[in-house]
Amino acid sequence: MRGFFTQSLEMMSPESMANTKMLTKAIEGDVAFHTWDGGAEYPFGAETFVVRGGKIVAQTLGMYVPE
Repeated sequence: MRGFFTQSLEMMSPESMANTKMLTKAIEGDVAFHTWDGGAEYPFGAETFVVRGGKIVAQTLGMYVPE
């Protein structure tokens, strides 16, 4: 998982990183969900995490990337 996140963040431009804002956040038990806006490069994303014992055991990602 660490490699995935490292590679994902390296793909984002500094402008996109600086403009990323969390839109929503919901946590219920061991499941967390949030949506975000990454500016013009990645205008919408949604992620779900399942955390057990302080570690991410499952994650989903959906995002809109304009062409």
